[in-house]
Amino acid sequence: MRAIEGAKRGALSLALLLGLVWWSGCSEVGKDAAPPSGPVAKVHVDGWADLSTGQFLHAEAVEGKYQGSTTSCQGCHGDDYQGKGDAELSCLKCHSDPVKGLIHPEGWLNPAAKETFHGAAIRTRNWDMSGCQRCHGADYAGGVVQASCLTCHAGTPEGCTTCHGNSEGTAPPKDTRGNRETTFFGVGAHQAHLRQGNLSAALNCTDCHVFPQGFADPAHIDGDRRAELAFGARAGTNASVPVYDPQANTCAGTYCHSGGRLGNQTVPVWTEVGTGQAACGTCHSLPPGEATGHTQAALACSVCHSQVVDAENNIINSSLHINGQTDF
Repeated sequence: MRAIEGAKRGALSLALLLGLVWWSGCSEVGKDAAPPSGPVAKVHVDGWADLSTGQFLHAEAVEGKYQGSTTSCQGCHGDDYQGKGDAELSCLKCHSDPVKGLIHPEGWLNPAAKETFHGAAIRTRNWDMSGCQRCHGADYAGGVVQASCLTCHAGTPEGCTTCHGNSEGTAPPKDTRGNRETTFFGVGAHQAHLRQGNLSAALNCTDCHVFPQGFADPAHIDGDRRAELAFGARAGTNASVPVYDPQANTCAGTYCHSGGRLGNQTVPVWTEVGTGQAACGTCHSLPPGEATGHTQAALACSVCHSQVVDAENNIINSSLHINGQTDF
């Protein structure tokens, strides 16, 4: 009996001693100290912050393994994870990106918060999504923090319409800064070109851009935060030589605006939508400059092009206008 009582007292004493040693080790960790180590004094298990061995475990603790959570992290590292708790060791030594490591700043989910909104923060990082994936998972479905980005971004954060476009298509509006007015170069005349209208059939994205193979395609996100123009065959029809000036937001020499071969040299401004830049006679003269002979008889366009225009020169079949050939 005495032996049993003695063993109990010994075990209790050992537990108290280990508890004091643990508390001492935790409270004495300095701001610049390495992660705690040793069989007793350490707070975290081996491999807690070691990325090189494949035993990187502290992310798993946030999942609930090892009796951990982000709340229990705050007990030692402070409410803001900056080392103001018992440990005086900031998590931001490793987690130094704009999301402040383990937490997000106020306004992270509020578009009205401007630069603290997560979309703006990701834009300043040139849309590098690796920081998001470290916590939310490679598929953004929750990862170690069990908070899914797909709740808001059903098409994933890398989906085309997450950054630009809308539910009807990938082209702006909105642009990558959330702008919706045509006076912004990111929006401009996209919809005027991509929707079938009175003047022509709808154009394709590839008439002006190289379609990216994926979100991380270098041709998609290359650092200057502007889409590059790479005119397709349509713009160069009839030996036209199309040129885009990103500073002036103008196109010149495109077949779509006559290329200067039909009497006028129109240089439309991308951001001046609805100002009459595409009215009859702005792209080609009436009759076109290349036309000779019988056109000098002042015949109406509809006499020869009855499938394209009516007697008042209104386009009646937009698919036959600006289509790379002459239709009658």
